[in-house]
Amino acid sequence: MVFEAVVSSSESPSWADLAAWTEQWERALHLAGRSGRAKAATVTLESAEATDHDAAVVRVRVGLSLVPAQRDELGSTAETGSLIPRLSGALSVLGSGGARPVRAAGLAETVRMAYDPTVVGFITESRLGAGSRLTWRDATAAHVREAWDHVAHDGAVSVSWMLADRDGFDAPIVAADWLSPHSMTVRRRVGLLYRWDRSGGLERLGLVATATALGKSALQSADSTALAVSGAQRLSLRRAYGAQAPAFAAALPLGLEVPGDLRLPLPVRAWQQSRSAKARRGRTFARGARSAR
Repeated sequence: MVFEAVVSSSESPSWADLAAWTEQWERALHLAGRSGRAKAATVTLESAEATDHDAAVVRVRVGLSLVPAQRDELGSTAETGSLIPRLSGALSVLGSGGARPVRAAGLAETVRMAYDPTVVGFITESRLGAGSRLTWRDATAAHVREAWDHVAHDGAVSVSWMLADRDGFDAPIVAADWLSPHSMTVRRRVGLLYRWDRSGGLERLGLVATATALGKSALQSADSTALAVSGAQRLSLRRAYGAQAPAFAAALPLGLEVPGDLRLPLPVRAWQQSRSAKARRGRTFARGARSAR
């Protein structure tokens, strides 16, 4: 389930804008968690260069992954249907036109344009007519070559950086810096990764920042942006060495479950392991305290 809001502006969103949006979409995700079926979510903010067919905009997409309901198919469909207007309402402040559900064809187009920016003009123009008629078979890249520090996909090259949510971080600061316009890159994307823990509470795992260009030399501007990220986030923002392909996919608005659906980059994997170890120590301490009583 994916929702999309479009923010039309000649300027990139400010820290204040992004802070307000973060509060709003996390409120919506808490609402989704009440169903007991939400397992993972990705909030993706993407900026793209202006084209002859489309003005420069920032698109906010919320991808939500649900656990199949343990009952009849009709009841499951009805429950999902009732969740859509509630989430749309909670996300209504994002973008001038509010948030709307994305159809399967629209999501396939989003993924295809991420992997192959050269088709953006064609897909945008096709939406004025009968549509592109893309299916999931055509959504991903035809050719992918992953290197240690970047990934090449069809006619483009991307680099991703990761920020693990160890003790909390200021996501709006990173997003505001990353989404600023840059002439060298054709698309910039920030994906915030969430999941619901065993108690049903919402947990923010981290952030993926991706830049895409039509040539490797143009990605130098992405390195400059990462080095210029403000505050303490700079030391925690790490290039996803050896895991560029899964990091690229993680930032897409697909609601992929991390780590279930992806091979995690080392910073997030290490953070998760330390977090699990702390949880185990906490449970052991609690059992010991009860035994002492």
